[in-house]
Amino acid sequence: MTSALVMFFFLLSAPVQAQDTVDKAYQREFAYLAAEKRALQARVDTLDTEATRAQGDVEAAIARLEVALKRSERSRDDVQDSLEARERAVMGEDESRMILDATVAQAAEGLSLQIAEGFAPEQGVAAVLSAAVDAIGSDRSVQKRAGTFFDPAGVQLTGDVIEVGRVAAFGVSEQVAGPLRPIGEGKYQLREGVDAGPARTLASGQAPASMGLFVFEGARQRVEEPSARSALETVEAGGIVAWIIAGLGLLALGLAVIRGVMLQQAAGRIKRDEAWLGNEGMFTAVVVDRAQGPIAAVTRRIQDLVSTSDRDSLFDAADEVLSGTKSGLERFSTVILVVAAVAPLLGLLGTVTGMIATFAVITEHGTGDPRMLSGGISEALITTQLGLVVAIPALLLGNMLNGWSKGLFERVEQGLLVYVNAHAKGGAAPGSTLGSGAVLGAGLGLSEGDDVVA
Repeated sequence: MTSALVMFFFLLSAPVQAQDTVDKAYQREFAYLAAEKRALQARVDTLDTEATRAQGDVEAAIARLEVALKRSERSRDDVQDSLEARERAVMGEDESRMILDATVAQAAEGLSLQIAEGFAPEQGVAAVLSAAVDAIGSDRSVQKRAGTFFDPAGVQLTGDVIEVGRVAAFGVSEQVAGPLRPIGEGKYQLREGVDAGPARTLASGQAPASMGLFVFEGARQRVEEPSARSALETVEAGGIVAWIIAGLGLLALGLAVIRGVMLQQAAGRIKRDEAWLGNEGMFTAVVVDRAQGPIAAVTRRIQDLVSTSDRDSLFDAADEVLSGTKSGLERFSTVILVVAAVAPLLGLLGTVTGMIATFAVITEHGTGDPRMLSGGISEALITTQLGLVVAIPALLLGNMLNGWSKGLFERVEQGLLVYVNAHAKGGAAPGSTLGSGAVLGAGLGLSEGDDVVA
């Protein structure tokens, strides 16, 4: 019985002991995991500190490398600038050497001096200076020698050639005498239309009162005498654009002359109409046949309406005739002003084409011979000149003729107003004061104004 009770109590306490054992095991495991967590956290903090320190070291190293890189770039730029400066200096030296060689060669040619190839620059300069000194010593005097030259017609003559240094020469023969000009290769030609007295005086060994020198630079190069261009030659030198400008100029001039004649004739007819209006037209509405001017044409259009229509109706009826009169007075005005506006633009076009031709010559042949460049430059300048020569007179003539035609049209309007005031229904009686300085009708931008004595 006792054993059974003991067994019963043991069985009742077994679950409680098992629960205590599980709780203790859990606590031990939790304590272990907490310790591991603290250890890991400490390790993480240590690693963060080391990473921060390493990152700072890396950033400092990067900053030092950037500074070093900038210094290297500046050093590289300095070296590159120095290299470019040295290259420019070398190119400048080469260019200076080329200029010096060309100068020495040109001077040697002018002095008839032979210089061996591959000469040192200082040797060439010294040789040229020595030859120049000798030439100055021998060429500062007037020398006379027997020789030949050509007359203006190209006939070779024999006589005396008097050389004034290297800058002028005279030729004297039995037939003719006078100053000479070089025609190349040391040959001379007599100038045309020049007094022979100084040359013969020099040939006789005396000093003339005036020499009349034709100065040149050496006898080896041909020298052309300057000659004045005619108008046709000037237009031809300007090319096709110059011909167009010249044609437009002649057109504008012809139209201006025609318009001037037309306005002169219209002014005469208006004057006769004003005389008729002052003598007869103020007292009778009938327009006589001998009145054929613009004022008569307008008044003839409304003579049958003056007794039955009011002023506005009369002005409306005269509107068509007035428009035709204005068109006739303004004939050719637009064309003349268009020519004045277009001519400078054509001149600019000629300038552009001339400069294009000049650059084409430079591209193909270089700039050694200025005469090869003169054609394009001459064309550019001539067309600009012709454009302005045509535009300025055309603009002035156009505006003058427009002012003249405007004044004539105002006289026609004034005559119409006087006629309407004298004869319109409800108008003023003949001999009374009539509108002056008024502008006609609403349709023409006209209105009644102050009175005037008819």
